[in-house]
Amino acid sequence: MFIKTLAGLRVPESGFVKDVVTAPDLPTYGLETPTRQITLRSRAGDTNSVLVQLSFGTNQNKEVFVRRADEDFVYALTVEDFNRLPESAWEFRERRIWDFSEGDVAQITLHQGGKTRQIVRTGLNKWSLAAGSQGIINPPAIEETAHRLGGLTAYGWVGRNVTEPEKLGFNTNNLQIVFELKNSVKHTVDFGAELPSSQTALAAVTLDGERWAFVFPPVLYQFVLSYLTIPANVP
Repeated sequence: MFIKTLAGLRVPESGFVKDVVTAPDLPTYGLETPTRQITLRSRAGDTNSVLVQLSFGTNQNKEVFVRRADEDFVYALTVEDFNRLPESAWEFRERRIWDFSEGDVAQITLHQGGKTRQIVRTGLNKWSLAAGSQGIINPPAIEETAHRLGGLTAYGWVGRNVTEPEKLGFNTNNLQIVFELKNSVKHTVDFGAELPSSQTALAAVTLDGERWAFVFPPVLYQFVLSYLTIPANVP
């Protein structure tokens, strides 16, 4: 995922800052002492096998200056693209959170605003509200949402071993989705602060005994909002 992200970086039309940069120019762009450096090697530990080295400098006008070690150019990336790159080793963790199919699901339990709704899968594209749950559901849409959630993949990691979840907008009134599988395994995801500019929200799961916060996939979040929430007017 990291290599894919790195390879997918694109310099915007306004991002070509200077064609030839000499050593005296580097402080101007914060590149004399880079704020971050990424080095790719063909062989681990071999300092002579560098494939590419990127140095990142200062942030000006919502752009971050960047330079390749084998070129004299200075480019500028958008802050949004720069923030997609990892800063710490833990950010390299595999972003796929879990794997199950909609056919593996026995029941979905929603907790939101002090209310609980349980939705039971009774067959292909067939879902019904459990006893005690009220409202209207869209079974085919829930089937598709469960299918997509079965391959939940973090859009980007935000924090590891989160000890102050309230700072990320997590609280007991927010939406929590619990998948109960037919083999009795449960998978739980909690939602935190919304990110309006990205049309998604922060979310958290427990992995290897630690709480991991991440950016929820924007498209999937729209499915969740549409089909796996408890409307305010439902008891």
